[in-house]
Amino acid sequence: AELFIVKLYVDRGRFDEASSMLTAIEQRAEGKDPVLAEVAGIFERMDRLDRAVQVLSRMRKAYGGFLGTDLDMKYALLLSKVDRERDALAVWRSLWSKVRSTPRGRYVEDRMMTVAARLGVLAKIAIELEDKLDAGTADTTDVELLVRLYVKVGDSAAATEITEQSLQASDISDIEITRRKATIFLACQDYLEY
Repeated sequence: AELFIVKLYVDRGRFDEASSMLTAIEQRAEGKDPVLAEVAGIFERMDRLDRAVQVLSRMRKAYGGFLGTDLDMKYALLLSKVDRERDALAVWRSLWSKVRSTPRGRYVEDRMMTVAARLGVLAKIAIELEDKLDAGTADTTDVELLVRLYVKVGDSAAATEITEQSLQASDISDIEITRRKATIFLACQDYLEY
């Protein structure tokens, strides 16, 4: 009932009253109380992103560092908006390890690479993935991420080399390998090699 009143306050632009009620609700709630997710959402609507991050941080701590895919994605986006990019990258990387084989994995991967590019640590991620590849511990999604990373920075030579190396270990035909290399050259706008 209180959240309904808070939403009415927000709709009418009475943010001071809404903030004080939200703070009272937050203080009464336990760390795992689902109402905190709504409180964070309302703080976000009011453009109080710092408070939304605080509420979600508290929830995340109570849940042992994972709120579930949707809330963790929201949390990472909010962290970026309040200029906590390193924390956002840590959340995106954690999410990627959990959801990379799902349809959301591609979105999480893209956000992770975007934040990493802003921080200037794409090369570090590439080195980690290449080390896994050299050690033989990289799986298909690691290889695909490494290839997409090189495509993102326009390095068609590295992307095709890794693709060829990983596909030759499997029973894929030379024609299919050539097809995939052509797709990489096209994505990198390397028309001479295409």
